[in-house]
Amino acid sequence: MALPPPPPGLDLTESRVPQINGALISTFTLATVAISLRLTARHLKGNPIWTEDWLAVIAWVASGVHCFISISYMVPNGTGKHVWVGPPVAVKAWASGLFVSEIAYTFTIACVKWSTLLFYWRIFSAKKSIRLPIFVLAGIVSAWAMAVILVTTFQCLPPHAFWQRYDPINPMNPKDFKCGVVLRPFFYGNSVPNIITDGFIVLLPLPYVWQLQLHRAQKIAVGGIFALGAFVTLVSIIRLSIILTIDLTSPDITFNFNDAIIWTNIEANTAIICACLPALKPLLSLALKGTLGSSGASKPSSGPVGSKYASKSKKGSIVMGGFSDASRASRGPSGLHKDTKASDDDRPFVRLNETDSTRGVDRDVELQNLNYDASKTIMVTRQFSVGNSRM
Repeated sequence: MALPPPPPGLDLTESRVPQINGALISTFTLATVAISLRLTARHLKGNPIWTEDWLAVIAWVASGVHCFISISYMVPNGTGKHVWVGPPVAVKAWASGLFVSEIAYTFTIACVKWSTLLFYWRIFSAKKSIRLPIFVLAGIVSAWAMAVILVTTFQCLPPHAFWQRYDPINPMNPKDFKCGVVLRPFFYGNSVPNIITDGFIVLLPLPYVWQLQLHRAQKIAVGGIFALGAFVTLVSIIRLSIILTIDLTSPDITFNFNDAIIWTNIEANTAIICACLPALKPLLSLALKGTLGSSGASKPSSGPVGSKYASKSKKGSIVMGGFSDASRASRGPSGLHKDTKASDDDRPFVRLNETDSTRGVDRDVELQNLNYDASKTIMVTRQFSVGNSRM
């Protein structure tokens, strides 16, 4: 495909390759660190790798594919430079790289959102009011991802015509293919639902965080961690505004599209980082307090809940009161936990050992961190003997 002459005064030595490589490598490295810390936190707490963790890993892999295609294939073949100084395959390399990158980007964003919604479900699903919004948002994200991938794949028929038409040696005859997707409306259809769902996902947990029995400062801190996802929404808006300013009819597409490549990767990697932050609480506790947070072996705290009652847990004394909805939902009719071990999923709970008198086994009880006030607190104890079926 013959190129028109370059515009007068154009600096053909200009290159955006350093900016592309710098932005992609730095943000993907941070995303890698975030994923590694997330899995490390799970391991140190002795927790399993949850489904939302695996989705975050899949998002990281998809983002890695995007970065690899951009740095190892598109850039060496002319992307980042003016088309007149690039190799003959520059436009074809840009088009084929864009095709793969768009699919990888969609997988990354969708998996991050699914991971976040699953995290909300595990933490807040005892509140029935949050279940429907989670299902609705998960359905919208799934429909959006499927639509974007299908439109990207079949925007030209046959699909390989999207890049093969730019082949400098053997370009496809225009009569042999049809590209019926108008790119600018497609970019709107891709980005706008993405931005809207970002906003709803960020706002969804905040009312439930405010209902936790925590100090006001702790509520603000926890809510702030969730609200950091708003930064991803801002990046998505910047990306859309940049893409809409690109002259897609210009022959110098290998240079004009650079900012879109940079901000698309920044958005994907930032989304992974923000999705990992709530899971890093144990590491934060380890760094600030020297412990991984509360556990079944934690030392009794001062006051009636800690010293007087928790010390009797081995004898079968149970301290009740202040249970969260999530903890109430996990207890059976007798008030005991249904599972022999309640997994610590980074909720703001402390644990006491509880002995099941009918089965002679130790169980974990999750209690909310309470501000003890003797004038307002009611303590209920229950005594029983190990191996005795009567209480």
